[in-house]
Parts: sequence; C-alpha cells; structure tokens
Amino acid sequence: MATYGNSAGVQINTSSGSIAGVTIGREQYLFLIGVGNADTSIATNEPYNPNSRTDADDKFGAGSDLARAYNRALDNGANPDYVYGIQTSLSSESKTTTTGELTNTPIVPDKSRITATGTTDSNEFDVYFDYQSTIDSPTGSEEVIVNPNDGQVDATAEVTIETKYADWSSAIDSVSNELIEGEFAVINPLTNAPSVGDTLTSAMAEMRKDIKMVVGALGADPNDIAVTASEADGDDSLTIDDTPEFDTSAYTNPYDDDTLFAFAPTAADDLDDQHAEYGVEALSAVAVLMAGTNTDDPIYDDEIVSVGDFAQRISRADVQNLRAAYTIPVRQAGSRRIESNVSTYDQEENGGWTRDYFRRRIVDLSIATLYQVARNQMGSVLDSETIEDVQDSLDNQVAEFVEDGLLQPGSNTVNVFRKDSKTIGIDASVTPYGVAKEADVELEVFA
Repeated sequence: MATYGNSAGVQINTSSGSIAGVTIGREQYLFLIGVGNADTSIATNEPYNPNSRTDADDKFGAGSDLARAYNRALDNGANPDYVYGIQTSLSSESKTTTTGELTNTPIVPDKSRITATGTTDSNEFDVYFDYQSTIDSPTGSEEVIVNPNDGQVDATAEVTIETKYADWSSAIDSVSNELIEGEFAVINPLTNAPSVGDTLTSAMAEMRKDIKMVVGALGADPNDIAVTASEADGDDSLTIDDTPEFDTSAYTNPYDDDTLFAFAPTAADDLDDQHAEYGVEALSAVAVLMAGTNTDDPIYDDEIVSVGDFAQRISRADVQNLRAAYTIPVRQAGSRRIESNVSTYDQEENGGWTRDYFRRRIVDLSIATLYQVARNQMGSVLDSETIEDVQDSLDNQVAEFVEDGLLQPGSNTVNVFRKDSKTIGIDASVTPYGVAKEADVELEVFA
C-alpha cells in the first residue's frame, strides 16, 4: 500500500523480508544556487541547509541573492528542512576593448562587481546592461554597454572592463552528492543565462541516470530592456533603463528539455542592479511552488507572494506568446500567478505525451517507485521466481497509483524480464490523467 508523507523520496517498508508498504514523499528538495557573499564563512560550491532566516543571512550574506531567495522561498511555503543554498565560487576577468566579447560568461549582473575604466584618462565609465541579441551602441561620452549573458561589449572609447563570473557547473554538480537514488529535487540557479541552463540540463541528465529525480527551474533569457540606448538617444525625456524585459513577439526559447522549466518575467519593480539576482527576483518564489506541493498539484494558476510589483506587466497576448514558446508566464493582474506549467520541451515538434510539471512529476514518481520496489524484491539469484515476484510487486504498485488517482485505469503496462545474470530489465508504460499518449519507462535494476 502506498502512503504519502513528508519526505523527499520513495521509501520501501519491509516486514519479514517482504514489502509491507511504500512511502512516497510529497516534499522535494529545493536547491537554490547563487552568488551569495564571498566574505561569508561557508564553503563555495557545496549545499548548505540553513536552520533559520538569520542563519541564511549569516551564512550567505545579508541582502545577498541567496539570502533573499531563501526568504522568498519560505514566504511561499517552503519546508526549511528541504531548502539548501549553494554559493558559487567567483573568478575575475579583465579585458581592454572598445567593441568585442568577454571570454568568461555569463558575468554576475551586479554593477557593484563591475568596473569600466577608460584607458585614455582613467575615468570611470557608466555601465549599462542590454539583453538584445545585438546590443545597442552607447551614445553618451563615457558609457559602456554589456550583455551579461553572452558577453557582448560596446563602449564609446577604449576601456578596461573588470567583471566577475561564477562557477555554475561545480555548484550544480554538487547537488548530486546530496541526493540518493529515489529522491526528488528542484534545482534553481538564480540566473536567466542560457549557458547555465545548458549546464543544468546536462547535469540533470547524469543525475537522473542514477534515479535522482531532479528537475530544473530557471529564469527565461530576456531579449529586451525597458529603455534601450537607441530609444533614449535624442529624447531628453528618456534615459537608458536596463531592466531586463521580454519582447514576446520576437521571443524564442533556447531550450528543448522536458526536465527544465523556464519562467518569464521574473524581475521585480524594486530590483537593484547592485545585486547578483538582478532580473530574477521572483524566481525562487516560483521555484518553491514546484517543491513540496501535493503530488497531484499541477502548480498551474498558483499564486506567489513576497515579491512586490513586477517590473514588466505582461498582457494576455504576451502570455500566449510565451506559452507558444514553451516558457511559463508569470503574470501580475491583481495577484501574481503562474499562467502555465509546461516544460521547455518542444511538444509540437517532438510529439508524445505532454511534458508539463504535473505529468513530469507523476512519471518521475512512477520511475522511482518501480525502481525501488524492484530493487527491494530482488534476491541474490535471478531465477524465474524472482522475476515473477518483481512483476507481481510492480503490477500491484501501478494498481495503487490508479487507486490513488494518479494514473488512468486500463492504460498502464509493466513488463519485467531477465536481462543478464545480474540485471533485471523493466519496460513500462504509464498514463497520468490528461495524457493522450503513454509515457514509456525503461529501467535496469542490478543485483
């Protein structure tokens, strides 16, 4: 019998050597990954579970991106026992150029960590961000424009620009050591950089091979700013406003992964370009809705709090454009709500079952449970009796999911077979509610 409780994985309960029950956790770990404060005492690129908000301020740095994200996560219902912060290590780059590209990207979008000094007279240049695919050229006398995500630079004169960049890869990889097989987690890098999304999807694919059922939450890559240099040029009433925004009519999603969920917009109205989470202030509030919800909660239309006003108020047309690009809109229309729950997977091109958060979670739960049940049933000898025992146990577990209302009745199959002398193979098809086609599951269980 399956029971549901406050753990972050699948646990097999035994009695006299046989399965007495299966406990499935409603919780999921939430790993917040950000820059933090390099002066704090905790190690970088290692998960840390704060014991309080004060502890998060002390360890991550009061006012840092991680401390703020931790507080927003708790404000939106996170169970603090399952929330970890990972502070990335930082490195520096110095480049002298007028127009070109930085070598190490994305940079930390925190202007307190960026300097731009003119090589002619050593004057400090004003730094502006631009997220357009081709950034504008500056029009002021001592200005430099940089795309924090791809590293494009354009200055009015030669400058030496000094930036910081984070080791996102090591920080993301550290999640794996914190999880055991059969556990669930949401990994949330506090950034909107596509290169970090690519790193995240690769790391998650490796973790999932070990039945560490992780999914990712990321800010979508902006393609505009509130007031560009071109728009401000010649209009004395306007100045550059480099708040990241979305021109949804021209927006394309750079990902195609059914374990990655991208959200837009995530910039708060009171955002501060002197902080590393510039543009993704709402992201942890959204990500925590994915972690710790009831198993049958699709998160669609769920409300977030503790964010304030959004910097960009998107329209109904914007919502439709983002959905069409497999990006989840976060809309402020009175309250602040998630307007979809689809992953970045190209549903139309790839076909198959719908990859939204609810269905992804049910399929992952099925994978982890079938694996754990099969592993528990296996003896030291893989004979026909063992295969039959595993087959019976998995059939019973699928029936439990149908009874619990997670899978559709009459649409699920499990086939257990001996692959070699020490390996059981499992081919399964499960159908969560609302799925037109079955989700195929292939597993190998080693003795």
